Amino acid sequence: MYHITLKNSATKSWLLFPNNPEKIEITLGVDHKVYDLMSQGETVVPGCRQGKRISFSSTYPKSNTNIRPWLENAIETKEVLHLTIGGTSLDRSYTFGESLDVVIDSFRYWEKGGEPNVVFFELVLIEYRPFSLKAVT
Repeated sequence: MYHITLKNSATKSWLLFPNNPEKIEITLGVDHKVYDLMSQGETVVPGCRQGKRISFSSTYPKSNTNIRPWLENAIETKEVLHLTIGGTSLDRSYTFGESLDVVIDSFRYWEKGGEPNVVFFELVLIEYRPFSLKAVT
């Protein structure tokens, strides 16, 4: 059994998702540039690695009134959160063994007919990587 938590250092609060998703998807992309050269055709210039995108869908009980406001507040305040996926047999692997700083890219939620006490949701997170500007002399 694994668990997914998000921690907000600014507010010193954390969120533990009550139900595990069937699937956690992690996408790693690269920002390649493609150019069409008249005499040579298409050429690709390798780009930089993009931040990981972590997405999953799950449910929570409608009676749990703190999940939606917690996520909405993190979006509104543009907080950097700390994601931990732990307790899996994959803990030592690169994918799940390292916790990541993330920002929320999107949060969707809905209800279905016939399931009045359940809220369904989809959450997409993007890896946050701090940056600094260097002076050029």
